[in-house]
Amino acid sequence: EGLVFERACALAITIENAQTETRYQGLVPVEGERLAQAFEGYFERSEQLPTRIVLAQAGGRCAGIMLQQVAQGGGSDSSVDPDGWNRVDHLLATLSDGELLELPVETLLLRLFHEEDVVLQPGRPQAFECTCSRERVAEMLRSLGAEEAEAALGNEAEIAITCEFCNRDYRLDRVDVAQLFVNGPTIPAPSTPQ
Repeated sequence: EGLVFERACALAITIENAQTETRYQGLVPVEGERLAQAFEGYFERSEQLPTRIVLAQAGGRCAGIMLQQVAQGGGSDSSVDPDGWNRVDHLLATLSDGELLELPVETLLLRLFHEEDVVLQPGRPQAFECTCSRERVAEMLRSLGAEEAEAALGNEAEIAITCEFCNRDYRLDRVDVAQLFVNGPTIPAPSTPQ
């Protein structure tokens, strides 16, 4: 049956672009009872692209497939195949958990979409990797400016910062914070709330 949500929560999606070294995070409320429905809700709200996701798990294995409508020629052009999305969406609905978990991707795509023009991109190894570091945390504090960084300390002995991607904790005491502003120019804190 898949992952079922017990209580209301939010789904955070973090997308990191290695080429530009930028990170984007989207946060949407969880609607529906299943993880796949939560992801579909994210794409509907944030990306505004029709998306279908099927997830399966059994015996310590998991698999997923994502089907997403893409625009043609710089915009949505349904004249290319006006029934295309509807057709492939219905074909995807015939997929069983067993097929998703057991079949090689080439076989699976051929079975589902044998009358469509399917292009399989080369696979890439997947690995969890967070780019957070003490240096990036220091840069973030520098960007706030000395006054804001000191205010964040308040009466505490240190600032505790947790990376929301990997849960790593960074702690900087008063000496660490002061040292951030000793060398080089600092960026002043914004004059208006943002």
